[in-house]
Amino acid sequence: MPLHQENKKYTFADYLTWPENERWEIINGVPHMQSAPTWQHQAISRELLTQFNNYLKDKSCQVFAAPFDLRLPETNENDEETTFVV
Repeated sequence: MPLHQENKKYTFADYLTWPENERWEIINGVPHMQSAPTWQHQAISRELLTQFNNYLKDKSCQVFAAPFDLRLPETNENDEETTFVV
């Protein structure tokens, strides 16, 4: 990841060029490096994943475990332009 430039809004296209072994989010165009989750977080995440998965069984919805790149584009914004990646 290049050094953050104050006036630059980073996008998913930028995100795709960063090292895969680093965990980043982009919130309103600003990159944020993530630390590894704690064991407590992982235990809660596992329980939630199990509960949601059981509830959604035989439904059209699916649940996914992290890490999972979720892009939240604004109206009429394509993936490469989005400035929200979590």
